[in-house]
Amino acid sequence: MKHWLALGMGCLVSAAAGAAEPTAQSLLAQQRERSGGERWESVAGLHWQGQIAAGGLAGEISATEDLREGRYRTLYQLGPARGGDGWDGEQAWTLHSDGAVVPIGQAAALQRNRTDQWMSRRGYLAPDLLGAQAGTVTQVTVDGEVWQRFTLTPVDGAPVEFGFAADGWLRELRSLIDGRTITTRLEDYRAVAGLQLPFRLVVDEGDPRLLSEVQWAEVSVLDDDKLAAQDLAAPTASIDFRFTDGQRVDLPFELIN
Repeated sequence: MKHWLALGMGCLVSAAAGAAEPTAQSLLAQQRERSGGERWESVAGLHWQGQIAAGGLAGEISATEDLREGRYRTLYQLGPARGGDGWDGEQAWTLHSDGAVVPIGQAAALQRNRTDQWMSRRGYLAPDLLGAQAGTVTQVTVDGEVWQRFTLTPVDGAPVEFGFAADGWLRELRSLIDGRTITTRLEDYRAVAGLQLPFRLVVDEGDPRLLSEVQWAEVSVLDDDKLAAQDLAAPTASIDFRFTDGQRVDLPFELIN
């Protein structure tokens, strides 16, 4: 599972007659104010804990983001399988379902990882977008509502599309991974220590069988000391497994061709 923890806040879109056409920069500036404003300056990190469901399985998920340096780590247990990914400040990695921790070295994957780092730093809330290039805002109709969309491309990173709903909140993030469009819906915004954060994520890969849902139960806003106490290293790889007491174990699964 890729770092989708691209945890955007809301954006106020002016509908007043005669108002100037919005730009990516103006939308994001309003987003910053609406989602916490100066409060972001004192936030060193975020730690998330909750539940994940996908493919008929359910389990636990946790994620930690370093808003200063862009480090992050996401781990989940989905039925019998583990998974996750992260960047420890030096090496990007992914945790496979067999327990193997694999360093990321492929060019396209590294490009996406740079975008993940930028998202963890909340580069889209910075006045200069941390050097990201912004595309033109376009209007689209979604379920009868007018949305605002634009693309941001971080330095040496992969582009990500931001979608703002008619209510003015960031509701979608879209990216292209291995030829597939991955859409992450951001829902259930709540107030947490002076910030507004989405507590529900729905990740759609274009196939209903691959739909995954995350419901965060608890989110902690970290200062520098609390962030320093977080473990952002890659997990220890599993090298074997065994069945307890030799008992039969049934593993539910769905074959996807």
